[in-house]
Amino acid sequence: MKLISAAACIIILAVIINQGVIHTARAEDACREGDRRVCGSDVGACESGRSVCKEGEWGECEGGVGPKDSETCGNSLDDNCDGAVDENCFPWLSFILVGMGILFICIGMIYIQKEKGERMLREGVGKD
Repeated sequence: MKLISAAACIIILAVIINQGVIHTARAEDACREGDRRVCGSDVGACESGRSVCKEGEWGECEGGVGPKDSETCGNSLDDNCDGAVDENCFPWLSFILVGMGILFICIGMIYIQKEKGERMLREGVGKD
């Protein structure tokens, strides 16, 4: 039983390393002094920056715009750069606003029909 458990642990560890969960030095991580690369993200309101190779390692990402900690509600931007615009920003508010719009349209239609009916009565339309 211990042999099976040890084998399972080795397989799981190999999968984790292969998926990059445990960071190991890879060829694409190596760099030459002065090399530059794009870093960061262009998703949402974020803008990518540039990183420069110093002493064989990539430096900090500079010049980009990173994600904010949270969304600024109502600005129609993806402030936290996760691919969703204005999430967690009172979604019920939009339902209330749509409901109020429909209510005002209905009230307007009722008023128009009432006015039309009163005008028809005044003019005697529909009297036989």
